[in-house]
Amino acid sequence: MAELRIENVVKTFGDFTAVDDVDLTIPDREFMVLLGPSGCGKSTLLRAIAGLEPVTDGRILIDGRDVTDASPRDRKISMVFQSYAVFPHMTVFDNIAFGLLRQKKPKEVVDTRVRHAADLLHITELLERFPNSLSGGQRQRVAVARSIAYDADVLLMDEPLSNLDALLRMEMRAELRALFTELESTVIYVTHDQVEALSMGDRIAVMNKGSLQQVDPPISVYDKPANTFVAGFIGNPPVNLIEVTVSGGVPRVDGQELSLSDTPGDGPQLLGIRSENIEITAEAPGIEAQVLVAEPLGSHNLLTCSSAGGTIKVSTHPDHKNSVGERVWLRPIPDKTLWYDPESGWGR
Repeated sequence: MAELRIENVVKTFGDFTAVDDVDLTIPDREFMVLLGPSGCGKSTLLRAIAGLEPVTDGRILIDGRDVTDASPRDRKISMVFQSYAVFPHMTVFDNIAFGLLRQKKPKEVVDTRVRHAADLLHITELLERFPNSLSGGQRQRVAVARSIAYDADVLLMDEPLSNLDALLRMEMRAELRALFTELESTVIYVTHDQVEALSMGDRIAVMNKGSLQQVDPPISVYDKPANTFVAGFIGNPPVNLIEVTVSGGVPRVDGQELSLSDTPGDGPQLLGIRSENIEITAEAPGIEAQVLVAEPLGSHNLLTCSSAGGTIKVSTHPDHKNSVGERVWLRPIPDKTLWYDPESGWGR
């Protein structure tokens, strides 16, 4: 495997900038997830790494070798596409062996690598079958096996699980993470699914409008979002952003004081707090609110509350009952609070 360095890469299409000055180093054997909404530039960046899209500016290096202008076949990468991209007229064996045969590898090497990859993906019994007789999950395993058999320096995966149903996606997610941990591969995995990102990545690179917003381990991205975009994108529900006014170091919502530490400077501020980090009581002090919606979700209840600081989502124990229309007081847990600049959106 190899280290991948993306140095100030820019990709434009006419007047539109799809990737905007991205600078990112992915160490050898790291599982890096590129996460963001549709149109944020993550797949374009992946295709640039693969050599399928020429970059407008910047450099791409694999293990210190500048491959910015190299053809895809000279980069020693393999890629798994969202659409599987298996050849319907070939057997599973020939699909997995395709890259090796293009490299003119000896027959015994091809056979060994194909069978090893098939064994890792639990599809050995399917080697003589054709793709039209396989399920979606089996076809995805064939595509992953082909990328592994190729013995590439870097594995690229472009939303490989998005076409699978929810249960199969969960199973494949766990299988892939265990597989790449065993292989010690350098992997770049593109997804818009935050659950995939949080559960699979060693680090997550969050993108928006072509730019990197935050690059950190999953727990840091979840607990300490760098800005309001990341706070609003990561988590279900996302971080509550509450309008407060700080005066003399004391934050207030609609005149009601909040007991919080490490407050920023005086003036309008955005207080960030996750739904599970809010205590709900029947009396002051706290943020006075009214329950608009109560959703029992089995493991917890999710309340949607209206307050002077805006709409607030609160997670409570399933035994904690609150009725629609009930007046409640919401107390953010002091050491779980986040502060953001209301103008720039970046953390304090």
